[in-house]
Amino acid sequence: LHAPVPVHDLTRGAHTEHRLHLDEVRTRLRTHHFDIERGDTWRVELTRLPDSCVLHFAINLIIADLNSIGIFLSDLAALYR
Repeated sequence: LHAPVPVHDLTRGAHTEHRLHLDEVRTRLRTHHFDIERGDTWRVELTRLPDSCVLHFAINLIIADLNSIGIFLSDLAALYR
């Protein structure tokens, strides 16, 4: 499965701009209405900041329950250890 991942490069922006952008992405993904019939069941975006990166996930609960999402996040975190 290959899906485009939008990358937002804020490596040169001001701290205020970072906070506004992160809030906007979180709100947009949190309020996104998935179109299950078209296979729209998850979203991923990456924000590059000067000293870190933020990976944003939105997953429709039709494809994963909260326990499965927790396992996924634990596995993802293990990759960075």
